[in-house]
Amino acid sequence: MLAALDRSFTGRYKGREAPERYARAWHVRSRLGRRRAGASGLGREKVRTIDFVAMDTWKEMAFHAVEVKVSRADLQRELRDPSKAEAIIEETDYFYVAVSDSAHLGGLAIPETWGVLYMTQQGEIKCSRKATRTSARALTLPPVSRAWVASFSRALAARARG
Repeated sequence: MLAALDRSFTGRYKGREAPERYARAWHVRSRLGRRRAGASGLGREKVRTIDFVAMDTWKEMAFHAVEVKVSRADLQRELRDPSKAEAIIEETDYFYVAVSDSAHLGGLAIPETWGVLYMTQQGEIKCSRKATRTSARALTLPPVSRAWVASFSRALAARARG
């Protein structure tokens, strides 16, 4: 599924494929490591891993995060506990859930701002709903952290090594 996502995040320029439009990485961590508790004693902040991230290097310069779900049960777990998605949404501009079969979506309430992708029987990724960048993100959230950029860069370097 990751390879199919890779193929789907390509750009076109003057009728030609332009793969350099998106910088694409697999298995990007939400943070570089664990943060120890301060005086508040809240414990460690969990490091989350998102399956696929594509950064648009042309227009918006936006991060698109995609969480892959291979079964309906996997998707239902994500919907019951959206803490992983929330940790990733803090650092990205658009959040998608991608399912291996569109039948997994039947009757489930996917949050409004999440985009929905599914894989066809031919192995292509199709979008059934685009993710939205909320105005709250643009107005109230801080810019992407250096730690997120470093984590994304590490994932890019890992892919380049093979």
